[in-house]
This record gives sequence, C-alpha cells and structure tokens, in this order.
Amino acid sequence: MVEKIFRIFGKIIFIYKNMMDSMKKPVTMESKMAKKSAPKAGLKGNQSKLDANKNGKIDAEDFKMLKKK
Repeated sequence: MVEKIFRIFGKIIFIYKNMMDSMKKPVTMESKMAKKSAPKAGLKGNQSKLDANKNGKIDAEDFKMLKKK
C-alpha cells in the first residue's frame, strides 16, 4: 500500500516538473526562432556595386552618390 502511494507521488512530481519545464520552453524557443528568422547581414551578388558609401547597406544616400557620377 505504501509503495503504491510512493509510486503515485513520484509520478505526480514527475508530471509537475515536466509542466514547469514546459512553461519555461516557449521563452527559449522564441529566442531561438528569432535568431533563426533574422536575415543575414551583408550584401549579395552585385549589390556591393550599388553601395557607394561602403556602409554595407543600400540606401538613399548611395543613390544620390551614384546619380552624381
């Protein structure tokens, strides 16, 4: 009888720990998802030719500089 009580109590503790761990996971999963979904920095292909001011971005200033050439 006592052994059954200990087994049931052990299962309750196991379920409780899993529930508490699952409450923590969404925060860590969101941070992992944010890291994976973030776009990679840098220019691709011939975009570097359009980057006139060499700041790693193509913006209005680049087009102004290219227009003057």
